[in-house]
Amino acid sequence: MGLYTDSGLLTCTAAGPGSYGHYAQDAKTFASWGMDYVKMDWCYTVVDDVQLDPRIAYHNMSIALNNTGRPIFFNLCEQGILSPWEWGPSCGNSWRTGADHHDTWDVSLLYYFLSFVSFSLAFLFFISFVFFSFFFS
Repeated sequence: MGLYTDSGLLTCTAAGPGSYGHYAQDAKTFASWGMDYVKMDWCYTVVDDVQLDPRIAYHNMSIALNNTGRPIFFNLCEQGILSPWEWGPSCGNSWRTGADHHDTWDVSLLYYFLSFVSFSLAFLFFISFVFFSFFFS
């Protein structure tokens, strides 16, 4: 069984409180409820006009979850902002690499377009590298 929480002051829909300032308390509560999975989102993370650092916030919750003694799968959801694939393995079991994907065609087409542009730029870079390596080596 799993649940959703947030690193910041509120959940993303602002419908409930986030775990900010209560990571240890919330982790103990989740463990006492028998949770096996915690997804921690990344909304309302500006506190007193300062943007929280996801690497620190997720690390702190990871420690709190581990200190409960209950094995809990921890999903980080900072949407790829600070390359969680580089630091996420040190504190979580899985992580998001991009923004939300909604069930509308305009969003799907936007993701398709951005993927196409990214692939095209990578391909052009590769071709340029091969060209210059071949002719100027």
